[in-house]
Amino acid sequence: MDPNSFLQKWALARPPLVLEPSGSISLAPMPNTGIQDRIQADLDRVSGVLLPPPVGVPHVPVLTDRVGTLPTNAARFTVDLSSLLSTRDHGGRLIEKFSWNPVSGEILFIHPPMQHKTEVGSAPFDDHVRAIILHDEQRVLFRPFWPLWVQTEGAYSVFDVAAGMVSVVAQCQTIDMLQRHGGRAWRYELNTNNLRLEALTGRRGW
Repeated sequence: MDPNSFLQKWALARPPLVLEPSGSISLAPMPNTGIQDRIQADLDRVSGVLLPPPVGVPHVPVLTDRVGTLPTNAARFTVDLSSLLSTRDHGGRLIEKFSWNPVSGEILFIHPPMQHKTEVGSAPFDDHVRAIILHDEQRVLFRPFWPLWVQTEGAYSVFDVAAGMVSVVAQCQTIDMLQRHGGRAWRYELNTNNLRLEALTGRRGW
């Protein structure tokens, strides 16, 4: 099974996938309601293959690395584009979160321990991929992504397979952006949730 087929099959389940620096993929711990074993069985068939940004996904623009090309809140942080994950606030604290708009390239750094919603960009909140950085583990975790330009029916929109694929594409594009800015040795996780974050850190309120 190729990565694209795996993602299309399980897009609605939003499986929490771990991408190692080596390129291998594994399933992060999740409640075993019977679906975990089925996801794992399919994942075993693609393990060891670097997860690429899926191709042929509708409604996804062809994106490039545009970090720093739009106004952001970077003036309030110490930023080194060669090591983006080492960004600090002016008090010297490493950031724990950032948001990135994969269409425009706008990046918003978040003052620790604030929430993503405290920083507002030029696009709506939902149009940004939200990342959480665990420096001690050299791990970056991403929330599922459901931008307004996919929610074509407004409040009546349904997160369907196409939306799930858009979500994965945007998360993978964010990984690609980070890897080109000093993050190649890091571990990445797609589709994280609060239970996973609490298990990793012992801390609530992410």
